[in-house]
Order: sequence, then C-alpha cells, then structure tokens
Amino acid sequence: MCAELASLHVGKRTEEAKTLVTPAMHDLLAEKARAARCTPSDLLHDALYLVITGKTYAEHVANDRRAVLGLEGRPVGDAMATGGHE
Repeated sequence: MCAELASLHVGKRTEEAKTLVTPAMHDLLAEKARAARCTPSDLLHDALYLVITGKTYAEHVANDRRAVLGLEGRPVGDAMATGGHE
C-alpha cells in the first residue's frame, strides 16, 4: 500500500472521481475554491489527497522538490534561512 500511495501524484489525471452534492454544498465549494484561488476541481483534488494520504497534493509536490534539492526532512524555514545551502 505504501508504494501505491507514493505513486498517486505521478502521472496525468485521466480518471474521474465524481459525486452529487446539494446546491448549498456546490456554492460553498465554489466559495472555498475562490478563497483558495483555485478551481473547485483543484480543491476537490487536494481534499482527496488529504483524505487518502494525510497530505495535500501541494505537500506531495513540495516533498518531491525538497528531495531533489537535498532538503528532505528539513523544515521549509531552515531551507529559506540558508538559501537552500548548507
């Protein structure tokens, strides 16, 4: 299961995951998406990642980038304070 979760954010999005909601829920989703400066679809995508993996999609991407930069496990503030250098 861990390998399965690790690969969830890699690849093109081709499959639909949909549901029906009430008009009030639809309006609230649109409002939350506007506040987050994203589309309702992107907000739902992030929410699915959070529920399934415990982290948002953005956190997965940030972790991948930290790994490439050799900053794994370091808090973001540490990397910012040192300009990403040791």
